[in-house]
Amino acid sequence: MNQILLSSDFRNILAAMRALALLVVMPCLFLSGCATPCDSTARPPSAIPAEAALSFWNEEAPARAALVAYVEAVTDPDNPDWIPPEKRIAVFDLDGTLFCETDPNYFDYTLLVHRVTGDPDYRDRASEAERETARRIIAMNETGVAAKGLETDHGKAVASAFAGFTLDAFDRYIQAFKKLPMPGYAGMKRGEGFYRPMLQVVDYLNANGFKVWVVSGTDRFIVRGIVAGSPLAVPLERIIGSDEAVVATGQNGADGLTYQLREGDDLVLDGRFIVKYL
Repeated sequence: MNQILLSSDFRNILAAMRALALLVVMPCLFLSGCATPCDSTARPPSAIPAEAALSFWNEEAPARAALVAYVEAVTDPDNPDWIPPEKRIAVFDLDGTLFCETDPNYFDYTLLVHRVTGDPDYRDRASEAERETARRIIAMNETGVAAKGLETDHGKAVASAFAGFTLDAFDRYIQAFKKLPMPGYAGMKRGEGFYRPMLQVVDYLNANGFKVWVVSGTDRFIVRGIVAGSPLAVPLERIIGSDEAVVATGQNGADGLTYQLREGDDLVLDGRFIVKYL
């Protein structure tokens, strides 16, 4: 059975990482240039010195010590806790763990507000349901009070607001939104809110033969757009998130279970929200 980092026997590390602000050396946000994500399988499986790999962490931090001890144990073939490289798996949440969660709200919430209220090519065509969802998000930003049911309503509004987009066009939209200034920060863009100490954790695990995954409640296509071209070294195929329906341009209502993609087909968001992963 695959061994998964941050499972029940490793919750003390997760709990300590949740207290990140108390443990790390500032600044905590990644504000410099971005690199293309790489596949951890291309990295050497041997351990790297924690001093260099985790330079943004205080050396006395309990989470750092627990993580280093764990990695050193599972990468040592002579240790009884050794895990073969092909079975090393680490799973992370995105919002609030790797990426800023409340600036002033989730990235996908702010993306919808932009689409419905700020996009001159769409705001006049937005549905009343999309407008109402955007108003609830704005109210949440202003009051700090979460609206009941907003998670699902937002998922539905994102699906309908971007219906008809090809996956490539949707990604281009996300990339353009990532380049907009982040309100409240000097010189920071919306796609740059990664926690540098946690980026180091991911790099440290990659370098030690772990396959790193991201599992998020955010729409998986949006998460992949956030990660694409970012400093977070996680391949896009290892990103799991909430789902909306996708159809082929030549499908014409055919059942997706039996339809076979044809030459010239493109994949398009069809406006249906499927499930919110929470």
